[in-house]
Amino acid sequence: MSYNVTFKGQFVYPNTPAVLEALKVIDEEAADPDMEEMNALEKEDFKLLEEETTLEIDFSASIPATCWYGCQRVLYKMSTHAINGKIRCQFQGDPAQYIVAGDGY
Repeated sequence: MSYNVTFKGQFVYPNTPAVLEALKVIDEEAADPDMEEMNALEKEDFKLLEEETTLEIDFSASIPATCWYGCQRVLYKMSTHAINGKIRCQFQGDPAQYIVAGDGY
């Protein structure tokens, strides 16, 4: 069964290499046999802004419930090296949750 989810916000990183490390998380999760089917986020869902140090996401879709955990896991890992920003995460009908820069996983 699929549910409507939203991920919206941005993370600011100290430099371009940190942005590239954050995006690498998506590939690493896809390569993990335990996680490959649990993430609906792709690099194309992120937009690079402001001197190539800010990643923005505005993702709304209907995804299987099993992907909710995987998507949040990716965003938490991406937050590890972020120095500012937050992502609003909302699962169909539930109150919004926020992943804040530096939260880590």
